[in-house]
Amino acid sequence: MKKFTIILLGICVSVLSCKDKKTSEGKDGTPEASISIDTVVKKELSTEKKTATDVYFSANGSEPFWSLALSDKMIKLKTVNDSILTPPTEPSGDDQVKRYVLHTEMAKMTIEITKAECISATSGMASPYSVTVEYMKGRETEFTKLEGCGKYTTD
Repeated sequence: MKKFTIILLGICVSVLSCKDKKTSEGKDGTPEASISIDTVVKKELSTEKKTATDVYFSANGSEPFWSLALSDKMIKLKTVNDSILTPPTEPSGDDQVKRYVLHTEMAKMTIEITKAECISATSGMASPYSVTVEYMKGRETEFTKLEGCGKYTTD
């Protein structure tokens, strides 16, 4: 009889532990979906990641090929051989010319965005802004100058 009781108790525990806990009844008696804290945290993190990469200005050029991305979270210059990531900074200038001056332990960089039509050397497409980037990385002694075209994502 003792064995039977233990087996019966084990079956009950197994059945109860398999119960679906995804829904519960709300105050008005209608089923409500429950959301785990993990789901909420993951959703917030994915939203945060998305905003971390929201680029509001992008530019590129050739000879050598390069690209620039400005966002509220970072400034990223990518060349064929390297990438420079820096925290954002407020630009100086007016509505015709914006100038970003950046100095970090790893690099120095000046970005100048001029409101002037720019024709891409590779695609032939027109962009509303001409972009000049001068950067010096690490122990280099001279700035490298890059020229290209860019646009704000709101344009």
